[in-house]
Amino acid sequence: MKSGKPISKSMFGILAGTLMASSMLAFGKPVYAEEDLPSRDIYVVYDDSGSMYKNYATGENVDTWSKAKYSMEVFASMLGEQDVMKIYYMSDYSKDGKADGPKITIEGDDDPNQNILKIQEQKTASKDTPFEAVEEAYDDLEDSSGEEKWLIVLTDGQFLNGNGTQDEQKNKLDQFLNEKDSDINVIFLGLGQEAQNIDEVKSRNIYSERAVDSNQILEKVTEVFNRVYNTNSLKEIGSDGTFELDVPMSRITVFVQGDGSKVKSLKDAGGKEVGELVDSVKVSTTEKSDNSEHPDSNPKERLQGEIAIYEGEFTPGTYQVNTENAAKTEIYYQPNLAVTAYLTNSNGERVDETMDLPSGDYTLHFEMISGLDESLLPENNIIDESGDIEYEAHIKNNGKLIGEGYNDGDTIHVEEGGLEIDVTATFLRYNRVHDNLALSAFSDKAVTFESSDPSDWTLNKTLEANEPYFVSMKVEGKTPTEQEWEQVGVPEIVVDENAEAKISAPIIEKTEEPGVFAITPNSEQSDFNHVPYGKETLKIVMDQNVDSIPWQGESDVELNIQDQRNWFIRHLDWIARNWWWAILLPILLLIIAIGYIPGVKKYLPKLPKKMNIRCVPKDSINGKAKNEPSVLIVDTKNKILPYVAQTAKFAITPGDAGEEDYSKMKVKAASNHKMIIENLNAFDDGKVSINDEVVGQKDPETDQAVKIKPIGRTAEITVDGRQYTYELTLNEKYSAD
Repeated sequence: MKSGKPISKSMFGILAGTLMASSMLAFGKPVYAEEDLPSRDIYVVYDDSGSMYKNYATGENVDTWSKAKYSMEVFASMLGEQDVMKIYYMSDYSKDGKADGPKITIEGDDDPNQNILKIQEQKTASKDTPFEAVEEAYDDLEDSSGEEKWLIVLTDGQFLNGNGTQDEQKNKLDQFLNEKDSDINVIFLGLGQEAQNIDEVKSRNIYSERAVDSNQILEKVTEVFNRVYNTNSLKEIGSDGTFELDVPMSRITVFVQGDGSKVKSLKDAGGKEVGELVDSVKVSTTEKSDNSEHPDSNPKERLQGEIAIYEGEFTPGTYQVNTENAAKTEIYYQPNLAVTAYLTNSNGERVDETMDLPSGDYTLHFEMISGLDESLLPENNIIDESGDIEYEAHIKNNGKLIGEGYNDGDTIHVEEGGLEIDVTATFLRYNRVHDNLALSAFSDKAVTFESSDPSDWTLNKTLEANEPYFVSMKVEGKTPTEQEWEQVGVPEIVVDENAEAKISAPIIEKTEEPGVFAITPNSEQSDFNHVPYGKETLKIVMDQNVDSIPWQGESDVELNIQDQRNWFIRHLDWIARNWWWAILLPILLLIIAIGYIPGVKKYLPKLPKKMNIRCVPKDSINGKAKNEPSVLIVDTKNKILPYVAQTAKFAITPGDAGEEDYSKMKVKAASNHKMIIENLNAFDDGKVSINDEVVGQKDPETDQAVKIKPIGRTAEITVDGRQYTYELTLNEKYSAD
């Protein structure tokens, strides 16, 4: 459906649409049936002064009176069965007039055609604009019994009930209206340049409209009635009378204008007549002036029309209105919609409103739904196009108002007890629907367990207890009452499945003492997986409903098990689970052992840990010969690893021979307890000899170092230094001079 704002440029259609009152809905169904709609008392103060017939400044006749009366005709034709409309003519309250209450009283349950005749046939004296008419209508409205009360003032001049400037009169009028009762709604419509005006105070239901010239009267009167009846207008109608509805409707009103215009039928896309025609009313202006003082102020144009009201369950789709002699067709509608409220928990899950819910924080949500089948509305519908839907919720918890003005997506905190959510959705400017959600909330009861000292349980062929293991339960820190204890079942004993040692869950039983449980071994269980036991931790878990309230809690239970089984039984399970080690381990040990057999592993010759270096001076200046130590450093890793040849290093010059700069000699074990020097390149210039054979020199033909043969533990190594000759016999222990 295409829908604009509920203001039409044509006053007639708007007035027709004003009859549409919003249905009050709860849980997707109307709160009010048609006969239960709220009653309205609508009191109109009508300015019938001479300026409605003639512009005294120009002397020109005007038909403002005709348009105003035609508007009231249309409005009167739309009254609900419980509505009452009273029209107060200001001339009756002028100085030479008689204040005798309303000129016309119209009952909504009367024949609408007869109600229209009351307005059409009424004559007027066209005198002044006394304020007493407003006061009289207000006093009567105070005493009325309508559920909705509306005071509508239509005037095109200044009130003559007192002296003073225009501002002084306006202030007096504002003061009067601001002192009104809160249940009375006031709409003030000023007609023309000289019309009295007031301050609009929407928070107090005081509204002001003004039509500067007669061409604006229809539009402004439209807004007045629009506000009273919560009307909605259909903006797009095909030349053949077709139109689209994309939300369900409960009422469709067709208003046609033109001489002899008539509404013939309303059909669906299949050509079938739909809806029940509950009213068909013709409206028109009089042909001549109704005032003897202004007999020539006849209507400039004769306005005629027919209003047809259809009620039913109109589903979304295409419809066609068939008319006759219609110069203009307008369609107005009453949506069949509802609002629903619901809650989601911290996981975003929708709460089941048929069940109690735990106390805590919840998110409040609203949805607009169909009044026919409670389905969600489609996107891009009349509601979306009209602007945002305004939601407002009032919430009571345990009968106490905890907040109001909540919006969609707000968080509320719910305490244990009753919860009432009353939500109102306002859409299409004035339409309102309601939902009331009643829930019950509860608080989970925290359960704790207090354990006695763990008793010794003995494990032999079976697990036996010297005495039970007693656990005391507290609920919210208190011992359960006897009545509560009767409802309590035994909690669950949970065994840690990830623990290496596993026993079957013990037996837990209630005792006669409220809140006390006794835990004993499961004597029928004989298989304890052969795993050694000592301290064993289990978990006791309570998750039950008592008086429909969850009792929840858990605690660890520590058992002290004396394992008296023999070693083989205790470890039988490990052996059974790891049988492949019985085969693999001997093989691995054999492979490792082979790696230490001489020949497979090459060992260094047995040498002293501290060998003797004989330092012989080259001349008498350096003194006598002396002994210095050379420490043998064996690589520990290669010493203990199988299959790996041993390695070592030792100095071939004393550590304090500052004149020398030779590296330590590195050796690696070879076959037959011999060894190979690995760093010959560290010795050159013919300074080192082994067993009187010079090493480190290069072969002049190959330019390669002379390859040395493996040496044994008796090898003698000589270094020719600048000041000393150093002699090292490998198997000679260091001896100080």
